[in-house]
Amino acid sequence: MQRTVSLKLVNPQVHEFRQTMMTFRNACQYISRYIQQGAPVNRGRLHRRYYRSLREQFHLPSQMAQSVIRVVVGVYRSLKSTQQLKSIPTFRRPQAQFQYNRDWSFSNGFVSVRTVKARRRLQFIAGKYQQQKYLDDPEWMCRGARLVERKGCFYLHITVEKETPPLSKPATPIGIDRGIRALAVARAPETEPLIIRGGLLVSYRSSMLRLRRRLQAKGTRSARRLLRHLRHREKRFVLDFCRCAAKLVLCYAQRFNRPILVFEDLIGIRGRVRTRSRKNRRMLHSWPFHVLKQIIISKSEELALPVTTVDPAYTSQRCPTCGTTSKRHRRRNNYRCQRCKYQNNADVVAATNIARLWLNDVHRIEPGVPSTTQTYRIQ
Repeated sequence: MQRTVSLKLVNPQVHEFRQTMMTFRNACQYISRYIQQGAPVNRGRLHRRYYRSLREQFHLPSQMAQSVIRVVVGVYRSLKSTQQLKSIPTFRRPQAQFQYNRDWSFSNGFVSVRTVKARRRLQFIAGKYQQQKYLDDPEWMCRGARLVERKGCFYLHITVEKETPPLSKPATPIGIDRGIRALAVARAPETEPLIIRGGLLVSYRSSMLRLRRRLQAKGTRSARRLLRHLRHREKRFVLDFCRCAAKLVLCYAQRFNRPILVFEDLIGIRGRVRTRSRKNRRMLHSWPFHVLKQIIISKSEELALPVTTVDPAYTSQRCPTCGTTSKRHRRRNNYRCQRCKYQNNADVVAATNIARLWLNDVHRIEPGVPSTTQTYRIQ
């Protein structure tokens, strides 16, 4: 189980820290360029081929040169796992990655950070909650760290981790359907569903889009200043909305005996869905499907709730009563089976089918239903 703690550094050497972040960024771009030219995405081979070049050309310390290779390989493997093979990663934002007890360490209220010139020992400021729950608790162990700059201030985002509580043996699946009209619909079989509407999120993001367009068209100094002020407001609103939704989903799941959270496997959904409307494309490609799932998974770690995924095929078209599958059953958000006349909300039907897919695959209630189930143990 991992968490990230943000430490604000007090009186850092600004020029030296910026130089370290720029050098690290340029080194990552250097390795990425060779991978795009055909170099293998393998840490061992890249290390043997380019380690000396990183040390001599960028004057990086030994551990930092190894971190460059580790970061680039991790980015390419992440793109491969999410089926974004055509994407070419670029490293634009200056940052630096550190390894605990090698590039950085933490002791007696100080952090020691290795730069390209020297090791610096600095004081830091941390939130009271983070200090008490993560830094002062001996169960949480420090791992890697990332140096970032925001509004002229330098922050060290450190990763802490501890053993995950043992997962309970699942008995009750909670199907979770993610969408736009309904941000999330959770339902256990034969129970009342939990529906979290997404209308507020849609309207807020639409109003922010109109405001940004109006300010960009105006182009004055005050308009640009207001755009900078609003730069991260929408992102914070979306994250807060998703966190509140995740809390409701987990409270709903805890009402049942040994629940397991079942999601659809939506990897590659943006590449599979085709829509002609520019508005719908913008909404679909920026909707927080993955963000909501990751927040729910993160919060489920401490509750020792297992998480799994199933095949999303036909979950919105299959009738949960008679099992027939047809596009004609669904009309926008309404579902009505043409065979048995079963009626319900289309998102509720999808959540029901997601939960039953896990039951069919694990307990073999109805053999022959196509599904692929993979349980993720949180590390």
